[in-house]
This record gives sequence, C-alpha cells and structure tokens, in this order.
Amino acid sequence: MQGRMGRLTNYQTTLGLDQTHNVLPQLERRMHNAERLMNALEDVVRFQSDDGPEVRSNFMLVTALFPKMDEVSRRLLKFGVE
Repeated sequence: MQGRMGRLTNYQTTLGLDQTHNVLPQLERRMHNAERLMNALEDVVRFQSDDGPEVRSNFMLVTALFPKMDEVSRRLLKFGVE
C-alpha cells in the first residue's frame, strides 16, 4: 500500500520487545531439528541448501526436492500426509 506508514501500538511494541529474548533459542532449536532431519534422510532425499556463504536459513521450513513430485505426493496421500 503506497504511502502508508506502518506503526505499531504501544501494546504491539511491548509484546514484540518481550519476545526478542526467544529469537536465538528458537533459531538454534530449528537449526538442530533441521540438521537432524537432513542428516537422517541425506541418502534418500535432496534438500534445498543455502545459496552462498552470506545466506543463512532460519529453518522455518525445510524444503525437500523431488524429481517426481506428483508421484511422491500420491504416495504420501495414501499414508494421510498432505
């Protein structure tokens, strides 16, 4: 929205500032979980990787790459995984 200044209320600002101490522990936990997943499946699944030395993922999502995604999706749906 052009020309609109986004401003937070005092409540939103306080809530956001209170959460800043959680950022690094959450990132470390995500990184640990993502590394465990990728290491456990490295022989079976190819995962998207960082694009360079200055790029660092926050591991909010771990992206698996499949050459035949339609087939993989159908097989996962049989097990109830969407």
